[in-house]
Amino acid sequence: MKKSIGYPFALIMSGLGWSVIVSAFERFSQPYWMNCVAGVATALVVGYVMRTPLRRSHGWLTFVWPLASIALGAVTFGVLSATGFWLLGRSSLSAPTMPEMIILTPWVYLCVSLSYLIWATYPASLATHLLLRRFALAAKP
Repeated sequence: MKKSIGYPFALIMSGLGWSVIVSAFERFSQPYWMNCVAGVATALVVGYVMRTPLRRSHGWLTFVWPLASIALGAVTFGVLSATGFWLLGRSSLSAPTMPEMIILTPWVYLCVSLSYLIWATYPASLATHLLLRRFALAAKP
């Protein structure tokens, strides 16, 4: 029996898409490839955490789970991008950064994504959920 790679591939594609969204709104001097790495890793984490709710959600929960994935994704992406930026600074390829940035950046991403950027993040998250739901239902548990 051949194992389907549809769901992980869809998660990687959604991670790249969310990296484009973050890069469009971000004003830091972080390289785009670091956003892609953090975006794909975030999509894999959030996708596998939200896999069961994607399969079982119906009714009004279909519209609540995107808010949970925005919150989880913002915190995960904040930790991963700040850690990557800090490691890049430690390797002397870039200006050094403060280690407190690893704690503060996730909170900034969370507050920004759930407050004044909700007009962009919620529809994108809802569309991602609706597209990934098809792959989550087709994949074996």
